[in-house]
Amino acid sequence: MPDIRDCDRIEHAAILALNFIRDDAPYVFRRHFRTGLRSRIIEVLEADAAARETAGVVVDGVRCFPRARPVKMLRIFRTRFADLEQGLHETRRLKRVECWLAPAFLAASEEFYVDYRCGGRRQILLCGLQDYVHGAALDPWQAAGPGFLERFHRQLKEEAGARMEMTVFGERLRENLDAFVTAVRRLMEREKILPDLAGVRNLVVNAEARLRLVDINNIQDLDFGDAVPLDDKGYPVLDKSLEALDLLAFHLLGRRDLRDDEALRRFFTPDRRARVEAAARRFAPPSG
Repeated sequence: MPDIRDCDRIEHAAILALNFIRDDAPYVFRRHFRTGLRSRIIEVLEADAAARETAGVVVDGVRCFPRARPVKMLRIFRTRFADLEQGLHETRRLKRVECWLAPAFLAASEEFYVDYRCGGRRQILLCGLQDYVHGAALDPWQAAGPGFLERFHRQLKEEAGARMEMTVFGERLRENLDAFVTAVRRLMEREKILPDLAGVRNLVVNAEARLRLVDINNIQDLDFGDAVPLDDKGYPVLDKSLEALDLLAFHLLGRRDLRDDEALRRFFTPDRRARVEAAARRFAPPSG
């Protein structure tokens, strides 16, 4: 059997074969459409809901196929750990982020280690069972356009059934975003680390206009050196995450406090930004 961390498609049976889930558990495991560079993402669905999605239900004489909504998200980390201590180092970093962002701004997650047998060897497999956040992705690079909040409000109505009036929604989102920016600033000041805020669909807003970070697999140390730091995949995630936070603060809150911060302004000089964009263009994520 191939290593599950390398599989592009992971079926229900492959999850059960990991031997930490009972065969009679009332759940169906389905690959999520979004797979990160550092983890495989699996939807945990109630079996009855999955069956209704497949077979459909008749409402007023019309057969509908309601999309099954996950009750949890199972993450299978792709990182290979040499020993348990190396794995625990990773989870300690996750907990440092949780300390400052959870539960208000972070999808709650419980990490655990699995004794994984593959290729005749026993290996350490890190998994996480995370709360599912039903909502729409907030893209910092789209926030600058005219009418962004109105478009995002319509998107949230379509994708998450938001019923809030536009005026109330805008006020609530700005209020929550302001608290989020403050919490991330405190995390950076106290822990000297920053999670990935730039990844696709890493920031999700729910129907109540609450903003949550749903992926903390790529935590970076704050590096104040002149060189642009790259993550293990070759992406300038630290600089791009700071840029994402700055874009949201400026376009939705009218603030530029990151650029005015004496310690952080070095990340926003024209020369630095040019080098960051050059590094981002060279980045090519691996397939799968």
